[in-house]
Amino acid sequence: MIGAIGGIVRAFLLGCFNYHRDVSCCYGVLIVISRLSQSAIICFIYALVKFGGFFVVYCVKLKKEGEGLSRPPIPGELGKRIQENISQEAWTMWLGQQTILINEYRLNPIDPQARQFLEEQMQTYLFED
Repeated sequence: MIGAIGGIVRAFLLGCFNYHRDVSCCYGVLIVISRLSQSAIICFIYALVKFGGFFVVYCVKLKKEGEGLSRPPIPGELGKRIQENISQEAWTMWLGQQTILINEYRLNPIDPQARQFLEEQMQTYLFED
């Protein structure tokens, strides 16, 4: 059990370093983790996984690495594609753009034609600009 926990902690620290590119961040996390009991480490890892640990994606919109979305923002294959290729920052930018489109064109979001239009605009905004 200790070996498995050690592997998970090493993976977490590597993820932390890859995100922050800062050894001092990882060292601080390592000091805190080393003082925890085995059950506290398990609870820490469970909370991290359950309640939103971060991960990094290369955002095709912004052309840089950034924090990924914790879950697909919309159902289906397009939602998975967005989660794998779009950062939280770019998704927030799209939500602002979507609001502008809804207001400018006076769209009703429950209208199927309006939803189709917004989906097309979203794909263009996120993947083709």
